[in-house]
Amino acid sequence: MQVIFKTVTFTLTTALVYLICSFYLAYHELHLIKPADATDFPEFSKIYWVPLISAFAFFALKRQIQNITKPLFLQITKDKENTEVWLARIDRSSYYIFKFLFYLISSIWAYWLFYKTDCLPTWLGGTGDIKNLFEAFPFKK
Repeated sequence: MQVIFKTVTFTLTTALVYLICSFYLAYHELHLIKPADATDFPEFSKIYWVPLISAFAFFALKRQIQNITKPLFLQITKDKENTEVWLARIDRSSYYIFKFLFYLISSIWAYWLFYKTDCLPTWLGGTGDIKNLFEAFPFKK
């Protein structure tokens, strides 16, 4: 079990380092090909902390939602004779509540962000057209 934990930890750490390096390289390459009249990107050193803080915030939110919903599921979950199955079902149910709330809030927030833009099509409730999303790609003038 300990060997599996170390292997998974090493793999995740390696993947995280690879992703950070890839994002930095892509960011640097986009800076090199940026036209003079395009708006400037924020400095990488000023924005790299945002995903780290967001990951911690979502982890804390997940734990809080699970802590709030577990007492409710303790009372209403079936199979109380088999403790192992019962506790696994409670954990799964509280995790699904977190996923439901996360995707619901994310969808509402994304719709709110794109509602007044000229790239959200009318069939999704917007006032624009999808082809406007790719004008002056990748730099908005």
